[in-house]
Amino acid sequence: MKLLLRIANYIKPYWIYILLGSVSMLFFALTNSAMVYIIAPVIRFLFYPAQVSKEIGVSMDHIQAGTFFDKLKTLLRASYDKYLFSGNPLEILARFCLILFALMLIKNLCFWLQAFFSSYALESIIRDIRLDLYRHLQSLSMSFFNRHRTGELISRIINDTGVMNEMISLSFSNFIRDPILILVYFVFLLVLNWKLTLIILIGLPPVVFGMDRLGKHLRRYSKKCQERMADLYTHLQESLAGIKITKVFGAKETEISRFKKHLQSFFKINLKRIWVQKLSTPFNELVGTAIAVFILWYGGREVLLDKTIRPEEFIQYIFALFMIMQPLKALSNDYTSVMQGLAAAERIFSLMDTKPDISSQVGARKAEHLREKIVFENVSFAYGAENESAIEGVSFELRKGEHIAIVGPSGGGKTTIIDLMLRLYDPQEGAIYLDGTDIREFELWSYRSLFGVVTQDVILFYDTVKGNIAYGKPDATMDEIIESAKIANAHKFIMALPLGYDTIIGERGITLSGGERQRIAIARAILKNPEIIIFDEATSSLDTESERLIQEAIERLIKNRTVVTVAHRLSTVKEAHRILVIDKGRIVEEGNHESLMRTDGLYRLLYSIQFKC
Repeated sequence: MKLLLRIANYIKPYWIYILLGSVSMLFFALTNSAMVYIIAPVIRFLFYPAQVSKEIGVSMDHIQAGTFFDKLKTLLRASYDKYLFSGNPLEILARFCLILFALMLIKNLCFWLQAFFSSYALESIIRDIRLDLYRHLQSLSMSFFNRHRTGELISRIINDTGVMNEMISLSFSNFIRDPILILVYFVFLLVLNWKLTLIILIGLPPVVFGMDRLGKHLRRYSKKCQERMADLYTHLQESLAGIKITKVFGAKETEISRFKKHLQSFFKINLKRIWVQKLSTPFNELVGTAIAVFILWYGGREVLLDKTIRPEEFIQYIFALFMIMQPLKALSNDYTSVMQGLAAAERIFSLMDTKPDISSQVGARKAEHLREKIVFENVSFAYGAENESAIEGVSFELRKGEHIAIVGPSGGGKTTIIDLMLRLYDPQEGAIYLDGTDIREFELWSYRSLFGVVTQDVILFYDTVKGNIAYGKPDATMDEIIESAKIANAHKFIMALPLGYDTIIGERGITLSGGERQRIAIARAILKNPEIIIFDEATSSLDTESERLIQEAIERLIKNRTVVTVAHRLSTVKEAHRILVIDKGRIVEEGNHESLMRTDGLYRLLYSIQFKC
């Protein structure tokens, strides 16, 4: 019930379109019933023209007996029959064809209007669900993405919402249309013969019980299917992202084998889901056929032996019975789609209910500027309760306008310090302060807006060079973009591209060299014009000449900004005001290049290894 209520919240904004679609479908059903009403008398007239002509002459005196509804029914039938069958046979035929065409025109117009209004509403609902799910993913913390596979999240946004789309677009629209059709046809059947109609109700309990049992199994298998599909998405995403390594190591057969394993697992569970889903059709067919056969036998006796039912009424009843069977069958099939959709909805809304570990506190302040310094005070952090501490008891200051460098062996905790400074994680012990205020007291977006970051693993998007540089400042002018590229020493190679700044650089910037990607990323950070720029191994992919050019850019930037450089290549940090040497999660040395070289410590050892001195 909770899931249905949450889906209903997405439906609410589009109620007017759903209402218009329902009204259109009501007129469709009424028109369909009217067609049955006119066809049966005409068929009887073709076989018994004399008898029908005699009955048409019914006078108002014959309508006095019976209830009000009996009188109304007889009056309407007499008036209609008198209109339809008056005149010679050619006039009757022409009148009948005209009425039939008019009804068909109205029927199909109503059907199109129902499809239009319902489609608009239902596609809008799925769009809103996907947008909210993606928006929520963007708000989640880095720890969440560390725990979940990218392929699984893609599967939830695309595959699970697709299953929900099928449920809502096919089943929800039918749950409006089919009940209306069933109600209209059922009333029509009651009017024609209430005794026969009550017999239909006898078959409902076994149908409801059977569908309930099938639905529970189907929902369970559907959920497992979506989990296996997420495994497939994950494997595809990983294998295609690493296709270069697969080819270099000749691991094609290994990857095929892994994919086959995931595919077979999905195949087995999906087959079970299909078996259960397809079982509903023969089950309903058998029950429906049994009811129809009994009514045909019982009603036929009433016509042929007891003469209690007029032949044209029985023909009308049989027509109406076949019409009501179609939406009843569709409704039972829609129920199976709903069970699959609810399994998908359960996965989607469980993701939406995930709370971010990092968020702005209630009443958080806006971080406007770095006035004095950022302070790490006895900060400790571990990635998960079972893991060893990535850093422990780290304390240092980053003063405004200062350029500090963080160096040390791999795995020492350098990137962790940067992630904590950006508040991608919160420390388990200690605190980080901005001008004396704990950074957790600031609005998250305003605090992070103080920073510009260039990482070792450059992330560029399938867009133009211009679009990638302006990513952090979409309203930037072309002059600002070019100036940022010049400062990052990227303008020259950009102008050599086929379309210059309008060149599409491919997924993750695949058409560019590593150094070119780095320089575009640096231009992106420069354009944002942040107060604090962080270079996390930003020069690791540059050749000697590019590294020199970037160092010149950094030297120009440091005059107006605070800079943090994380580096393995110690040649890039010699000009830093202070260097923090990190080893095994602790700061083991601190000073500038000259002072650290005078001590017999880790920095001097690393420097001598790199430069063989």
